[in-house]
Amino acid sequence: MPPAGPLAAAEQALLRRFGDALWLEDGLSANTLAAYRRDLTGLALWLAQQTGKGLLQAGEVDLLGYGAASPTWLPADSAAGAPISSVTAS
Repeated sequence: MPPAGPLAAAEQALLRRFGDALWLEDGLSANTLAAYRRDLTGLALWLAQQTGKGLLQAGEVDLLGYGAASPTWLPADSAAGAPISSVTAS
């Protein structure tokens, strides 16, 4: 469960741009975009609280730390890479 609290305006803008880009490039459904936003918002809130970093400053160790702190964040079976792939550089 992500920590409670507001997400910084810069992080909110980043998530909006990311969602817009996904929609434009991949034509993802509204439900998929909402799921990506929810996952990334949880990660952004955790990063800010635990490390003081933003999404763009996060590294592999930070993502692994989030996964360890939030075991329910990782989905089961074939979709296991979905949330992490949404934050890795292409």
